[in-house]
Amino acid sequence: MRFLHALRTQWILVLACVALGGAFGALTALTSPTTYRSTADLFIGVPQGDEVRELSQGGTYAQMAMASFVEIVHTAPILEPVIADLGLDVTVGDLAESIDVGGGSNTQVLSLSVTDTAPQRAADIANGVASSFLDYVAHDLEAGDDRLQIVQISLALVPSAPAG
Repeated sequence: MRFLHALRTQWILVLACVALGGAFGALTALTSPTTYRSTADLFIGVPQGDEVRELSQGGTYAQMAMASFVEIVHTAPILEPVIADLGLDVTVGDLAESIDVGGGSNTQVLSLSVTDTAPQRAADIANGVASSFLDYVAHDLEAGDDRLQIVQISLALVPSAPAG
């Protein structure tokens, strides 16, 4: 009863608060930039072994490598070539913030998702990061190590609608 009495006597204040909240929400929605998300996927595998023990060890090795790979995607050796190749006017730190990396201990798929205000650029960056990652791992990190096979299993496509 007290609530209804307070509502009846203070209805102008309640209405003003609701209107102010609605106006703030609309302003936030109108001034937030539209973003697009594009994802490239990599498969981290091991060459086929002849014995169960080899396959088991290879799978364990791939899972351990996956945890490290998730971390190195955001580093300068991976991102500097992307910035240079695409002529981006950003720092490594800024670019790293736009990249979400999915993958972990229970999967062999590394997903590289990029969020950007331009749909084509989101796809270009995601594909560039995937390419740079493959090159870095093959030539610098795992050079001469044939225990892993990393292949890009899906290209990042230009998103047709904004994210989220």
